[in-house]
Amino acid sequence: MDYRKLLGDILNAIPQSITPTNKKGTNAEICYKIQLTAVSISHPF
Repeated sequence: MDYRKLLGDILNAIPQSITPTNKKGTNAEICYKIQLTAVSISHPF
């Protein structure tokens, strides 16, 4: 499975914030949470 494409698809499905100054919920934060979850279940992401 192409995990980079999967992660890209997940990030593209996330609605972009209409206020770019709002740091909460940014793609980097979401990506970090996805990575933590993947690591916690021993999934290579």
